[in-house]
Amino acid sequence: MCVERVLLTFLNDQRFLWISSLILLVGFFIGSLQDMNYELSLSVLEGMFPAFLYACVVLGPIYRRRKLYKFIYKRALRNCGSQTKVFFYVFLGLHGKLLGINIVPKSKFKWSFIILSYIVFIFWLIQSEMPLVIKLLIIVIATYRAVVAINS
Repeated sequence: MCVERVLLTFLNDQRFLWISSLILLVGFFIGSLQDMNYELSLSVLEGMFPAFLYACVVLGPIYRRRKLYKFIYKRALRNCGSQTKVFFYVFLGLHGKLLGINIVPKSKFKWSFIILSYIVFIFWLIQSEMPLVIKLLIIVIATYRAVVAINS
């Protein structure tokens, strides 16, 4: 396995840890707000405590590898030239483009499958009987996943 592929896998795994922790924190926050009828109090923070513990445990290895991230960030900043571009590339999971590594493009069949499954999922979600806040959160996550799947 080449170093570039290992680096891309490493960055994708770390981005997954960040995003899963953030989604879990937002989900627990919305759930604890629904229990308290939208009153912000200590009970909301008590409802978020399990997600906070999960985030501390999962994000620990990211803190230990901060020197490696600093090295990757400097390399990416040298390749892109802009902090905004680096942020969007990391957020969208375009690590190959971020570090100047060529990635094999997807076939037309995979493109059509990704787009079709996204459209079907969104239509199903709109017609479901979920609270509006949860629908919006799921649509944002699905849109993000579709963009990452197309661009990676």
